[in-house]
Amino acid sequence: MLNGTKIAFIGSGVMGEAMIKGLLTQGLTTAAFLSASDPWTERLDYIHTTYSVEVTPDNATAVREAGIVVLSIKPQSLLKVGKDLHSKIHPKRWC
Repeated sequence: MLNGTKIAFIGSGVMGEAMIKGLLTQGLTTAAFLSASDPWTERLDYIHTTYSVEVTPDNATAVREAGIVVLSIKPQSLLKVGKDLHSKIHPKRWC
C-alpha cells in the first residue's frame, strides 16, 4: 500500500490507464488517491466511469495535492506539459 499518497497521472491514455488499473487491481491504492488529466474529454469520462478516479483536463489541477506525479504522455507532449507544471510541483514529486 502507498500509505495514502496521492498520485497524479498526467496523461490518461493507454499507458496511464495501464498504470492506474495495475495500482488498483494489485490493491496498492484506492481510486480516492488517484487523479488523471488528459486533453480529451471522452478519455476522461472513460477513466472516471471505469476506475472512479478523479479526472480533469487541467494538468495543474491534477497535481495540486499529489505526492507523486507520473508523466504518462507521449514525448512530443513533454514541452507543453513541462510549461504547464513548471512551477506547480516540487522536483521530488516527479516520477
